[in-house]
Amino acid sequence: MRPAPDAPPRPDTLIRPARMPELRALSGLCLRAAAAFETDREMLRASRRELVVTPDSLLEARTGVLELDGRAIGIAQVAVDPDGAELMRLHVDPDHMRRGHGSALLGWAVSQARALQARRMDVACPPYAAGFFQQAGAMRAGEREGPLPSSVRLRLVLPL
Repeated sequence: MRPAPDAPPRPDTLIRPARMPELRALSGLCLRAAAAFETDREMLRASRRELVVTPDSLLEARTGVLELDGRAIGIAQVAVDPDGAELMRLHVDPDHMRRGHGSALLGWAVSQARALQARRMDVACPPYAAGFFQQAGAMRAGEREGPLPSSVRLRLVLPL
């Protein structure tokens, strides 16, 4: 089993805390990222609630925003409690995918969880995203119902 990544951000990027005034823009980023993979419009509509970044989510989880040239191009949220960590979201703007930004955000989330003594990170993701997390060392732990009764989210565990 490989250890979870602790990848630093690329030198031309910065990961910083999210700000309340940018919630709408961050929610748009999450929706665009999901739409790049999810071609089923009904599924995308049903997923909308979990894609919106809310003020409460900023209070409940550590939120990192990946910036490139002063523009938000990615977001990760991780919540940590005594039982472990949960990756609440990880999205990269479609125009910037497949350039290492997702790995940098996952590395940031792992470092946040480790700093708070978490030993594992739980991830619930659509099937199309599982390979990304499995390449980082996550192991499949089951399924749960997705936003539609006929859909599923895979449950993965990433040892830290």
